[in-house]
Amino acid sequence: MMKDRFLSKNLYTLFAERIESGELPPGSCLPSNQQLADEFHVSIMTANRVFNQLAKSGYIRREQGRGSFVCDALPSGDRKIYHIGIADQVTYPVISIRNAALDIRPKTISHYLQDYGCAVQMINYKDVVDRETLSCLSRKLDGLIVSAGFLDRTTERNLSQLTIPIVVVNREYLVDIPFHQVLMDMYPALQDAAKRIVKGNYHEVIIVRESHPHGMIRCTNFIKELLREGFNVKNIRCYSIKNIALQDESPFYELGMKLAGGLSGKLLFSTSDVVSFAMLKAFAESGVIPGRDFDLLSFDNLEGYGYLPQKEAMLTSIDYPRVAISEQAAQLLLEKMEKPGRGTTVLKVPASLKIRSTAFNSNR
Repeated sequence: MMKDRFLSKNLYTLFAERIESGELPPGSCLPSNQQLADEFHVSIMTANRVFNQLAKSGYIRREQGRGSFVCDALPSGDRKIYHIGIADQVTYPVISIRNAALDIRPKTISHYLQDYGCAVQMINYKDVVDRETLSCLSRKLDGLIVSAGFLDRTTERNLSQLTIPIVVVNREYLVDIPFHQVLMDMYPALQDAAKRIVKGNYHEVIIVRESHPHGMIRCTNFIKELLREGFNVKNIRCYSIKNIALQDESPFYELGMKLAGGLSGKLLFSTSDVVSFAMLKAFAESGVIPGRDFDLLSFDNLEGYGYLPQKEAMLTSIDYPRVAISEQAAQLLLEKMEKPGRGTTVLKVPASLKIRSTAFNSNR
């Protein structure tokens, strides 16, 4: 981490000097995060931090979908400090599985905005549902990022009365609301998985889902992609569990014990890594191994965001791009504060399939 900070500072100084000397004139297009990372042998995160710091200092501007450009005028020292609210929840003390699943989102948004020089304030649900409290808070804010979990009829009505830009995150489907939205586009990853399943000639696909909106939409879209690729609907079986796995994993463990003896030659799709981890305990006790006796496809890629119950990542999982969505939301809000306009913007960040040992692994 200290090495990354050192490299970030050096690269920041290098680009600042190039801009001040005129080597990079106003309007010049800078390299992408990936290009900068490749050229200087740093991580993409470090490259992104460099550009955030340059933008914060007023050397460059970052435009969604276009790139980073040298500003027309050098920083004057009187840059406006934006005050931004994040309507979401962070749990303390840190719970590793919840941090990877949920808390990483508001933390990423906060860090991104602070790197840009913004003052950030966390706002709880009680403040959003109370119209007078929200109205009072909004007078001190330039923009607001809201978790979809905070939206209901009352809060949507309260938020719609505000005049500041609002971006909604953590929703997996488009809804008709008067706010900007940043969504996950799960279709590319689901289509990739469906093609592999049809090619793999599995006897049956078994789906285990939580009965909350995200579990249902993931299940529905997965089945649509399977059928679109020609998989026989008669060979699809679905289990819906009312419990939320983050709150109580026991029903999923019990279902795993029930299914363990009849999974040979089949693919099991779980709509949540949390569900998968609960069932993996049952499979281990039953002596069946995903990737050997059957294939297990999961959703979330929590192992890619720091939760490693097995010490090494093992789940083949559809990656919910939490960090990318959070950064896109923060960047979109900054753009809407700097250049207000009519209408709302919807951005979709594509999910991808992360292949590990539990499914589609040709090396097993």
